[in-house]
Formats: sequence, C-alpha cells, structure tokens
Amino acid sequence: MKKIFLLFILNLSVIYPQNNNLSNSFESVFKNSTYVLSGEIIDKNSYWDINHNKIYTVHKLKSHDFYKGETSEFLYFITEGGAVGLEGMISSKKIRINRNSKGYFQLKDSSKIRLDGFDSSGNLYVLTDRIYGFIEYDYYTKSIDFRDNGLISVSDFENILLSISKKKTKKNNSHFFGSQSSNLNSGATQITNLYPTSIGAGNKETLTISGNAFGSYETSSARARVFFYDSDSGGSSWLECLNSQIISWSNDEIQVQVPSGSGTGPVRIQNVDGFYFQSDQIINIPFNIQAYVYPNDGTDDDVEYPIYHTGSVVDDLGAELDNPGSQEPQGHISEGKFNLTLNQDFFNNTPAKQTFLAELEDWTCNTGINFTINEETTPIATYSRDAMNVVTFNSSESLGTTYWYFNGCIQRDDLTNEIVDLTIYFDEIDIVFNNNINWGYGEVISPDEYDFSSTSLHELGHAMGLGHVIKPTGLMHYSGGTGQDNTGVIDDYLDALNTILRRNISTPVCDVLNPHEVSDCSSIDVNQDTDGDGINDVFDDCPNTPENEEVDNKGCGLSQRDSDNDGFFDNVDSCPNTPPNAVVDSTGCADTDIDGVFDSFDLCPDTPSGVEIDSDGCAIFQRDSDGDGVTDDFDQCPNTLEGESVDAYGCYTFLLNYDNFEIVGTSSVCYGTQDGSINVSVKNLELQYQVSINGLKYQLNNQNGYDLLISDLDVGSYEVCFTVIGNNNFEQCFLVVLNQPEQLEVFDNLSYNGEFVDFELVGSDSFNVIHNGLEKVYNSNSFVIPLQKGINNIIINTDLECQGVFEKNYFNSEKIYISPNPAKDNINIFLNGNDKQARLTIRNLSGSVLYDENKSIQNKRTLNINLEDFSTGLYFIEIKGKTIKQYSKIIKK
Repeated sequence: MKKIFLLFILNLSVIYPQNNNLSNSFESVFKNSTYVLSGEIIDKNSYWDINHNKIYTVHKLKSHDFYKGETSEFLYFITEGGAVGLEGMISSKKIRINRNSKGYFQLKDSSKIRLDGFDSSGNLYVLTDRIYGFIEYDYYTKSIDFRDNGLISVSDFENILLSISKKKTKKNNSHFFGSQSSNLNSGATQITNLYPTSIGAGNKETLTISGNAFGSYETSSARARVFFYDSDSGGSSWLECLNSQIISWSNDEIQVQVPSGSGTGPVRIQNVDGFYFQSDQIINIPFNIQAYVYPNDGTDDDVEYPIYHTGSVVDDLGAELDNPGSQEPQGHISEGKFNLTLNQDFFNNTPAKQTFLAELEDWTCNTGINFTINEETTPIATYSRDAMNVVTFNSSESLGTTYWYFNGCIQRDDLTNEIVDLTIYFDEIDIVFNNNINWGYGEVISPDEYDFSSTSLHELGHAMGLGHVIKPTGLMHYSGGTGQDNTGVIDDYLDALNTILRRNISTPVCDVLNPHEVSDCSSIDVNQDTDGDGINDVFDDCPNTPENEEVDNKGCGLSQRDSDNDGFFDNVDSCPNTPPNAVVDSTGCADTDIDGVFDSFDLCPDTPSGVEIDSDGCAIFQRDSDGDGVTDDFDQCPNTLEGESVDAYGCYTFLLNYDNFEIVGTSSVCYGTQDGSINVSVKNLELQYQVSINGLKYQLNNQNGYDLLISDLDVGSYEVCFTVIGNNNFEQCFLVVLNQPEQLEVFDNLSYNGEFVDFELVGSDSFNVIHNGLEKVYNSNSFVIPLQKGINNIIINTDLECQGVFEKNYFNSEKIYISPNPAKDNINIFLNGNDKQARLTIRNLSGSVLYDENKSIQNKRTLNINLEDFSTGLYFIEIKGKTIKQYSKIIKK
C-alpha cells in the first residue's frame, strides 16, 4: 500500500495526522487550556458513562506548580477507553499515562461528560491536546520530553511556560522533580546484548537481555522494572512490563515477554535500587497485537491476555453461560464473521465507500479474518456500544479512529477461587473517519490532501487486532501526513494476522460463542492438511513434514525441530538438551572430541578419539603433571620443583623472569630534533649484564646502579639485546620504536540546543584552548566548553607546534518564538537576549526574497510582521543579529 510523511515542525508546533492528533501550536494549546500545571498521577480508574455507551478512565492528578488557572490540590481528567471488570473499550488514539507519572498537564473543561459511579465534588477535565496535553518528565535523563522539540531541562521548559503566560508561577512544591542529580547507574551495570533483535509485541514472545550486574529482582519493599518505547506515542514515553511478564531475572540475564503497545527502540531497565540504565542496541518490533490487562489496577497481579474475534455474540453472556442456547446471536457478529454497517452519508460518498470496500477486501482476502459489509445502512454517525459495527464520518481529533468494545469470561478454581482461565473477545468495533479533512481518493493524491486509501487500510488493521508500530515507512506507524502515500503494505503484518486468525478459529469463545470463521475470499482452507501430518495447514508451522513422521501440536516433526537451538534437528541430535551457545559435534553434543567429557568441563577439548584420558578429559600428551609447561609425554624431568625454569624437555635451565628487563623509550619531539632516549634497567641485581643498542655495547652493573640512559636518539627503530656475563647461552632482545608525537585530532559534538560543545581529543595529555581570546589549559582528553551567545571562536593546540592546530567557529543563538503560526495577517516574533537590532529575511519556496529589513528591537523584544500582501502558503524566515541566527518556517493561511 502507501505511506509518505510530511511532518512540519513550526517552532513549538507539530502535526501528527495519521491516527494521532491534528495538533495546534504549543502556545495555542496553552491559551485554550483552563489549567496548565505540573503534577503527578496518583490514581486512575475506569467508568461507563451514564448511558453505558462509552468508557472513560479518570486520572487523579495531584497538583504542584500552576502556570494557568486557580490552584487546587487535586484535579481529575479523563481519557477515552478503559475497563470496568471484564467489559471495556479501547481507542486507537489512546493516551497511556501510568500511575506515578510526573510532568506538565494542559487541561480544559469536560463538564458535559457524566460517569456512572464516579463521585467527585470537582469538575472533570480532558487533555487540551493529544500531543501537548501531557509533557512527561523523564526519570532517566532528568529532563522533559518536549515531543519533536527534543529533550530539554526542567528550567528551560518552565521558562517557555512563563514566556507564554507572562505571569508568576503559583508554586506548591519547589522540589517537585527532586534533585537534578542523575539516576543513571554509573557502576558496572550494562546491557550488552538483546536477543532476538526482532520480536513481535503482545504475543507473549520472549526477549533475552544479557549484561552485567543487574542485581536482584526484588526486595521486601521494591522490585526492578523493564521498559520499552510506547508505540502509541512514537517513543516519547515508555511502557513498563508487567510483573507477570518478567520470566526470569539474574545478575547477568533477564528474560521478559514483550508487552502489547511496545515499539521499536532501546530497552530501559530500572534496578531494585532505583538506578536506570538503557541499551545502546535497538530492538525491532515489526508488529503489535492488541491485548487486555486484567485486573488492570496497577498491582503486581496484572496479567496480559489476548483478545479474540468471535463468530457470534449475544446480548447477555452471563445468561448464555448459565443456559447455553438461551440467547439469539446478534446480527453485527454472527455466522462466523463481523458485519460492518456503513453510515448513510458514508455510503453516499462514492469515492470513500469504494476505497474502503477495496481496502477491506485486501485485508480479508489476504488474512482470512472475516469482515463483511451489511446491505443496509444506518443513520448512526458516532461510536457507541449499540450492537452495531459502524463505519462513518464524524468530527475527530484524528484522521481516523477505531474503537474496540470487549467482554469476557473467567474460569476460577472451585477451591482456591484463583483464575484458571480468562477469555476476552471483541463484541463490537466502530471506525470513525474525520469529516473535517481534505481527503484525497484514487491513484493521485495532491500534497494538501490526506490519502483515504492508506488511512482506511490503517484503521482496518486496527479492526483486525493490530496496534501501532514505530516504523515511518510502515502501514501501522503511529503517525503520518499529507500527500501521495506509497509505502504502507499489509504484507509486513501477515504473520501477525495469521497468529490472530489461528487463535480466533480454533475453539468456541467462553465455551458458548461460536469461533470466528475464515473469510470466503481467502485462499486459506481450514480443513487442508497438505503434508498429511494431522495438523491442518492454517495451524501448521512446518508445512512440509516428511511422510509418517510423528509431529507435535505445531505440526513439526523431529526432522524439523531443533529444541535446544544448537543447529541440529532433533532427529539427528544425540544430545537434545545442549546448553545455549555451546559448541556441539556432528551429533549435536557439546563434546567436540567425543571423549566423554563435555567441553564446559574438558581441559583438553582436542583429545583424539580412542586414547586414554583422565577426569579432566586429557591424555598423557596433553597433561602437565608438574606444571612446568612441558606435557608428560615429553617431560624427561617429571618432578620439576614449582617455579623452576625448564627447557623443552622439562629440565632445569637458566632463565630470568619475563619482567626482569625494563625498557622505557622517550620519543623525539619532532623529526630531526634527536632528543629521544632509551632507558634500560633490571630487577635481578645479583648478575652483571651487557646491553647492545643497534650494535653499540654498554655495561649494566652495580657501578651504574643497573640503570642506564642512552640519549640523543632520533626517530627510528632500535634493537635492544641483553646478555648475562658468565652465561654465554643467554640472550634476550627487544625492539624499541621511537616516534614523533601523533598529530592532534579533535572530535567535536555540538549539543542539540547549541549551548555547549563536547570535545574528544587525541595527541597529548594537555591541551591549550583559546575561546574568544581567553586561554585555558585542559589536562584531559575530553571536556565540555559552554558557548557564549553569538559567535564563538575556539582554537586548540598543544605545546608542540608539529602536532598541528584546530580552529573552528560556533554560533550559539538566542531562542525565538513565533506566534501565531499558521497566521492570517500578522505574526509576532519574540526574541530572547539583548540584541538591539536584527535583520529579517523572508523567502518563498523557490528562494526569492520577499521581505528583507533591519529591525530595531524594543524593550518588549517582540517584532510584528504584516503578512497581508503574502499569498497563502509556506515561507522561510531568517533572523540574524549579533547573538541570533535562526531559521524557521511560517505558514500564511
């Protein structure tokens, strides 16, 4: 299929069209909010609305610093979706905010929504915006994740809030975010490997995290945690694994099931002591299968369960369980399939209807998941739990949103009342497309249109049971944009949909609801067993099993299974329980020399077959009984005393300790200076020595203190040989190379905000740095230089001229803020700093200059630009001053 992204970042504005919010600028969100504050989520619970049509989750927010609105100790805001018992609702544009999350919240009134069972004296609120409604505090980096603007410090973010509000903050707790000292683990703890490197989410697949010093998993008061990128936010927030998804935890290895909602990115761990550490390696998560967490109360008892598509549904599942057959199946899920009903206006929109039906056929025929269209239409134009799977246009914050309603049943142990089995199934699916969007249909989509075809495919992927992924070229990517969209294809998700289909059609749901059936247009034959192994193809992981070979419940025979992953199928593996990563022989055993001793215990892993060995797996020609370095078959002196030097036959001979001679070469400063030297000394002072350096001989004895300095040497190679006077059979030689110092190398990394430069240097232990004329000496190979506002000239050299000089200019610009953007007639530009003048240049898309003027900056530091004469479109603005150099985009409405 299709997917191209046009993502415009306009100062503090961002667009997330595909299944995410069509967001306004950060400043406009602030102005449209009733409350702007920092706070912490201390509780959350879900409720039906008073009509039992929709479910909302109420978040109890403990407030701290207020930037807008009257102070209050607690506020309550709601998000779409949640679970009440086994009944629930999921929105594909869900916002996941965990208990104990800290950050900044922008809220507006939601007094029209009434909830069944929720009692609070205060009003209910909603997030003003999906993108900027909640800006999370990142415990790992001790900073604020300001969406596409990157990570910024708490103080910088609060300065942005204050510059918009222009009011003094009403502070409740000045230490809300705690100490700014890092929680990053600085010890030996590290993640060294993630396996496998590609793994699905929401399917109970196991990821192995290898490393060092992970510590214990839990104490009496705390437990360790594992986090993945949250796919619904594109990784701007993190998703914590449930306690039940931690399979094992040791000091050097963690095994964890990847939870539904996880996205491609690094893996983060918080150990039991509260320290965070994060992998350098990226784990690829190609698909996400929707799942349900029960009891979903934030305790360690939470478990993630799959959600089924059924083949039927009844009005009262409880009555049907008590008296099977007492309930008539409802029409929206019956005869093994989900029946979608088109809204009348949607049906009358011929391009939309035809596009949607074509994409529905693409999904159902390729995956087998059974969705059909009813002949009748409906006037219903909104999502609601009304026993109808509605497809409609309506107002929405997103291009499209899919709403799942689900229900379930629990089987408990009669004696312990513990859950034996829990089954969750979809009992309604509604799809709502935004009716305020400039949709494009057909093969050619203009740059200002949104591709209805790819949006339909995306939402139908949700209906099939898929969640978001983080893959810009992927159909289920969490965000998208305008224009022709040619990259999203369903092929990437067929394996995931095959998993969903297999569990849907396998057994009746809750023992009373009919299983899902394969769609009529699919080529999948649920009764076909191509290899005749007794496992039908749809459930067969090994479709070409040899005839008459016994298979497991996945349809794999011994010749197709490798249970211990040692590279040998079970039918030829003589050792089916080989330890992981062990070296095995041709029979699959971790005993390469087949001497009866596994390699992990074999001190001699290369023993030839048939020879006599000892308990360590060594033959006589491999043993060294007296430890003198000569094997027993050649040792003519088998009882050599410990520490004695021996010859090739294991008998005593004159040798000196390997570290008896010490040689220190000092290289020349530069070529031709002849100021290099070689200093030689010895540790054994009971002998006398002769030293030869390139043929010139020197004595080394007690007269010179067994220490000799040979100087005035040029760059080059020198052979240094030692002999012992009185022992003509001993000589030991060394090669010493004297070089000039290496060239100065400077690696510079300018910070993302342009505030400092991080330097890594090679060539010396001491460096002279001249920053805007001021000189400083750094006795380190790495250091950070904060930049002044404006131009920064930095020169780096050493005390040796031949090593070279590094010189570079860096510009640290004061920040600017443009609002409104998009604008109709005028824009206001706020400029930080103290510059008195700035040059403003505006160019169109072809680069032509439309506006170029030097402007004086008054005390309010705000410049107003009139755009009345500009045509509607996109423009580039350049602002230059003594301490300002900024480029941005503006849109004229």
